[in-house]
Amino acid sequence: MTTPDTIPHTNTAVEIVAAIAQGNTATVEFDATLVKRVGLLARSAEGWPAITSREEHEVAASRFTEIREIKKRIEESRVAITRPLLDAQRAVKARADEITAQLDRGERMLRDRLSVFEAAERQREAEREAQRRAEAAERARLAAEEAARQREAELARTPDDAPYQLDEVPQTAPPVVEAPAPAPAVPAMKSVTSVRKVQTLKIVDVALIPAELNGVRLLVPDEGAITKLLKAGLTIPGCELEESTTTTARGGR
Repeated sequence: MTTPDTIPHTNTAVEIVAAIAQGNTATVEFDATLVKRVGLLARSAEGWPAITSREEHEVAASRFTEIREIKKRIEESRVAITRPLLDAQRAVKARADEITAQLDRGERMLRDRLSVFEAAERQREAEREAQRRAEAAERARLAAEEAARQREAELARTPDDAPYQLDEVPQTAPPVVEAPAPAPAVPAMKSVTSVRKVQTLKIVDVALIPAELNGVRLLVPDEGAITKLLKAGLTIPGCELEESTTTTARGGR
């Protein structure tokens, strides 16, 4: 690599590019006489005294005009040196645009195809999700109706139809040592029949019921439906059958 003491002085765009390609720092030199005159004018103008006469004004005006002229010539030289570089840059860009333009149409077509497919895929997924929700709502509705029918059947069942509890199994009475005194007769209670209106819940559309309203959970597990499925031998996560003994007393005076 060229050392700073031997950096070539270049004056053309080709020489500048070549120097940079070789790893050197290109130093551009203008006309030596012009550069030397710039130094003299700069020192003279910076130390120029106050103008007190017309003659001094004419001399200062002449020096000012010379400075402006030299700056103009330097700018023209700069433009002459850099114009080929700018032209080359524009030519490179134009060629690159010409090459990549061949890919623009294919890129647009592929982008359109991808967009159409992705939109259709989103639509299909939305339809599948809607179908899953509808099926789940239908299953919940059927389960709710089945549970309601079971509850109505239990309410309509007569006492004679009810199964015996454990405490209702006939037991052998212990031997009586002494008969107790007869209890006073108690008059039998009269049978009273009453009619009243009862409001029961009817599920119109389970899918429309919110999960929670005013802090109250509305979608709760249907114990009747779950119990029936468990008794049928199905396994439901989080649920199991638990056996217990209950005591029921019937009869009256």
